[in-house]
Amino acid sequence: MAKLLFFRKSCAYRHAARMELETAMALPAGTERNAARKRARALLDLAREEAWLEGQVPALPPLRQAGLR
Repeated sequence: MAKLLFFRKSCAYRHAARMELETAMALPAGTERNAARKRARALLDLAREEAWLEGQVPALPPLRQAGLR
């Protein structure tokens, strides 16, 4: 169940980013367009960060005991 909720949240972030990017493309060049592009990029980064937090565990190097190799 947790994976399904995570997938739904990830899809929502990506959809919001796509909608924001479409809004940015419709605007004329300027500060509003740049702000919309930054929001879209932030939403994509958030989706990636959520995926990393949910699915990946950092690999830790094996502990070396003193005197043993």
